[in-house]
Amino acid sequence: MLKNRFPQIRAVSVYGGEKLNPPQYGRVVVAAYVSDDENIPESTKQLFIDYLSDKIPFTLETLVVAAKFMYLEINSTIYFDPNTTNKSAGAINTLVDGAIQAFSSNNLDDFKRNFRYSSLTSAIDDVDTSILSNDTSVRAIITINPIRSADSFYVLQFSNQLKPDVTFSETQIESYEPCIISDTFTFANRTSYFMDNGQGRLDIVSSVDNKLSYISKGVGAVDYVKGDVTINTISIQDYTGDGINFYARLATKDVLAPSDRIIRIRPEDITLNVQQRRR
Repeated sequence: MLKNRFPQIRAVSVYGGEKLNPPQYGRVVVAAYVSDDENIPESTKQLFIDYLSDKIPFTLETLVVAAKFMYLEINSTIYFDPNTTNKSAGAINTLVDGAIQAFSSNNLDDFKRNFRYSSLTSAIDDVDTSILSNDTSVRAIITINPIRSADSFYVLQFSNQLKPDVTFSETQIESYEPCIISDTFTFANRTSYFMDNGQGRLDIVSSVDNKLSYISKGVGAVDYVKGDVTINTISIQDYTGDGINFYARLATKDVLAPSDRIIRIRPEDITLNVQQRRR
């Protein structure tokens, strides 16, 4: 009904307030995908609520929120046989990049659309008959947009089980492969980033000359089973771009869409390496 009444709504998801963090019982949550910036003007939200007011039980309260996004980082090595095509490695790269973006548009980019790993890898193999195989890894990304130098608290809900590294050692953190890692930002006047310790603790670390050091331990927690990353109240001085990306290694290759998030693959999150390999 909402999409028919308001053509600016590109997608909508409706779920119970008990799924919010913290839960808000007695509410119906309407997540609307209106624009890519995860914002809906309050006046527009009120239009949606007014329209629904006589269409739902009076005992329930309607909460309209903007759709959130969970992005996927795609890192793929593609092997192709140069004896079976006149295309260069660069041409294959361009075709695969386009196929991945088309895959996102056709199979994701809406509520309740899960990512299927085998479907993506098949789409890559089908780009050209010269492609023999591909080795593709996927990480989930959630982006936060902190107000600079303001105290903020965050809960990032990946809603998929995470895969921690079991080889963590505080005396050998240089060789540790984090499950959760973020883009860099300025904290305590140092270039820093978030990283989990494999045991549920979230720290702020810094890297100088490829050597890691702790800036602040225990600034948050990671629930690997639920896929929740909690960041305690913290003040981030500065960062580059529009936000800070958090990258998560998942326990499974398929990615399930959270109720309030749309999964998509952005062009900037695609990294390809095309290599020759003869049959």
